[in-house]
Amino acid sequence: STVVSAAWGLALRAVTGRDDVVFGSTVSGRSPEVEGADRMVGLALNTIPVRVRVRPGEEISALLGRLFREQGSLLGHHQLGLGDVQRSAGFATLFDTLYVFRNTPRDEQARRDTFGRSGIVGFDAVDGTHYALTLDVDPGVGDAPMALTLENRPDLIPHDVARDVLSRTITILEVMANSDTATVADTAVPLSRTPAEFASEHIVMPRPDQAGGSVDALLRERAAATPDETALVFGDVTLSAAEMNTRVDRLARILASALGQSVPGAGSTRVVALALPRTADHVVAIFAVMRTGAAYLPLDLAHPPARLRELILDSDAALVITATQTRDLVVPDGQVCLVLDDPDVTGVLDGQSPA
Repeated sequence: STVVSAAWGLALRAVTGRDDVVFGSTVSGRSPEVEGADRMVGLALNTIPVRVRVRPGEEISALLGRLFREQGSLLGHHQLGLGDVQRSAGFATLFDTLYVFRNTPRDEQARRDTFGRSGIVGFDAVDGTHYALTLDVDPGVGDAPMALTLENRPDLIPHDVARDVLSRTITILEVMANSDTATVADTAVPLSRTPAEFASEHIVMPRPDQAGGSVDALLRERAAATPDETALVFGDVTLSAAEMNTRVDRLARILASALGQSVPGAGSTRVVALALPRTADHVVAIFAVMRTGAAYLPLDLAHPPARLRELILDSDAALVITATQTRDLVVPDGQVCLVLDDPDVTGVLDGQSPA
């Protein structure tokens, strides 16, 4: 299972261009440490996130050992619900592909005996997936070969693209099997087509002033249509669509004033850098910048402060939105900034003082 999951992770890495890949994996939820788990009635299945961090120079054997240890350390947490995991990680969606390894042996004789006793003459199973891609692996029993089946949602992943991903996964497995010293970089087999050829030929994009024409417009539409629907959850903070839209609007007015706009969105083409820890108001800040018409530059606070200051200067940012704990670390001298957790700012956002 570790070998195939590593190959799947490397295949996803190849088609997404990311060196940090997360996909879902179905687990039985019936730990052998729980007495009688195999006889419990009811659904115990769970889907957990599997993370594959790719290091091109790492040998495949080292990658497999690392992945095996990482997944082994999580065995005691397989009962955690996916929603709880996603909320703890701070992401609404951790993955959109699934990996299923069917490691329960199939006893054909036992099946025939059961059917005979019950008078069943035949059966048929229909499977489906709501994930963009689902890799189903039957390792085989005895001399039976391993079988890989890739299911796809054609509305998200065309069949020819899915076939290419499956072919790539098999090729990566062959590289793993044929060399004891292969590195991750050796699995980077070429695509049958360029990434651009995978895209639809004609993509019609709405204008910003049309329905669905921008992310901010979508928020406005949801706030008008379903104001009480939950729009944002972060830790113990929950905002409805209306609450989030109001908070975004208040911050956008502060930003518009700082950017010299008479009203938010008055034709600004400037850059606003975001040097913020991950909080609910970080998301609010992204929407607020878009509402002003400016472009936002997200900064990863894990990077060295000198690198962040360099990015701010190179972008010619008109404004940096930051927090008290990060202002002195990343904001260049003389740079105009807005401290999001300043009491005057939070007072406006909370509706306790006028903008």
